[in-house]
Amino acid sequence: MIFLINVLKSVVLGMVQGVIEWLPVSSTFHMALLKPFMLMNVFEEATDNEAFYELFIMFIRIGAVLAVFLMYRNKLDYFGTKQKKRKRNILEIWIRIIAASIPVGIGGILLEEWFRKSFSNYIYMACISVILGICFILADRGKRRVRITSVETIPYRESFAAGVFQTLSLIPGTGRSACMILGAKLLGFSRMAAVEFSLYTVIPVVLGAAIVRIFKYHAVITASSFFILLCGSVATFIFSFSMIRMFVAYIRNHDFRIFGFYRMILGFAVLFLVLSGVLV
Repeated sequence: MIFLINVLKSVVLGMVQGVIEWLPVSSTFHMALLKPFMLMNVFEEATDNEAFYELFIMFIRIGAVLAVFLMYRNKLDYFGTKQKKRKRNILEIWIRIIAASIPVGIGGILLEEWFRKSFSNYIYMACISVILGICFILADRGKRRVRITSVETIPYRESFAAGVFQTLSLIPGTGRSACMILGAKLLGFSRMAAVEFSLYTVIPVVLGAAIVRIFKYHAVITASSFFILLCGSVATFIFSFSMIRMFVAYIRNHDFRIFGFYRMILGFAVLFLVLSGVLV
C-alpha cells in the first residue's frame, strides 16, 4: 500500500513538473511548496527519504528533456539528417546551446550548494517570485527593439550572454525558464526566439544536473525506488509534451505579463501564509 502511494505521489509530482517546467514561474518554488505533502516514505530512515526526494525532483526532469528533443528533433537531431547544410545548421544551434550552458554549468559547480543553503526558504523564494513578477510586467511595457527573431540567427556572444542570465536560476525561486527568457528579451530576442532558446537549453542543463544528483544520491537507488523515479519521469514527459505546445501557442499571440501577475500573487500569498504561521 505504501509503495502504491509513493507511485501515486511520483506521478502527481511528475504532472506538476511537466506543466511548470516550461512556464517562467519557478518549478523549484512550486516543488518546495508541495514537499511537505509529497515527501515519499520509500526508506525507513528519514535522511534517506530526504535524499531520495532531492534526487527525484531532478531525475524526473529527464522526461522533460526527452519531450523537448522529440518535439524539436528536426532542429536538434544532428544524426537524423544526411543533408550537409542541415547538419551544419543543427551543429550551429548546438554550439549556441552549449555556449548558453557554460555559465550555469560553472556557476552550478561553484555556487549551487551555497545558494540552496542560503535561500531555500519560503520567505526568500516568495520575495524573489514577487520581484521577478514585477520584472516580467515591466519587461512587456513599451516597445523594445527586437534584433534576434530566431534561434538560427542568435550570435554566439548573445548565446553566452543569455546563459549568464540563466545562471541566476541557481537562486531558488527564480526559475531557469524565467531567467533565460528575461535575459533574452533584454538582449533583443523576440518572444518566440527567447522561448524556443529557453526550451533548447534545458537539455544540457538538466542532464548535467541530473547526472550530478545521481552520483551524489546513488545509494538511494534501488529496484523499487528506481520504478518510482521512472513513473515520475514518464508523467513529466507526457505532460511536458502537451504543455510545450500550449505555451508556445500562447506566446505567439500574447506577452508574458500574465506570468508576472501570477508570480506576484503566489509570492504575496506565500508571504501571508508564512507570516500567519500556516507555512513554516
